[in-house]
Amino acid sequence: MKVALHKVSEERDLKYVVIATRYQNNWYMVKHKERLTWEMPGGHIESDEHPEDAAIRELYEETGGIVDVLTPLYDYSVKKDVISYGRLYLADILKFETLPDFEIECVSILKDEMTWTYDQIQPILFESVLNYLETE
Repeated sequence: MKVALHKVSEERDLKYVVIATRYQNNWYMVKHKERLTWEMPGGHIESDEHPEDAAIRELYEETGGIVDVLTPLYDYSVKKDVISYGRLYLADILKFETLPDFEIECVSILKDEMTWTYDQIQPILFESVLNYLETE
């Protein structure tokens, strides 16, 4: 599996959004009800949905978070058998509301001992967020 970062482009056929979620200088991860592992909030972009709208929707559905600032950082590609594209966002959260009763069991501050669900993809994306912030 190969993960690559690209400049944000409206020309790509994006399928996913992933959101690095920050609130009061802490990073937040989510745990799906059917998994023992952790991931950054994100999901599929619905048909005729703009990626930014998908990011805001997924972030609320998976964390209860209300976005203060949403920044598109990179488009990314994942090559396995085929290449899929997504967009990586940085979200600063204004506040958290009650977690909606969808697929997420809980939300937690990122901890060193957490195991990533998508361990060949999301750690690379998260590291790119940290690198981006170092250059700002």
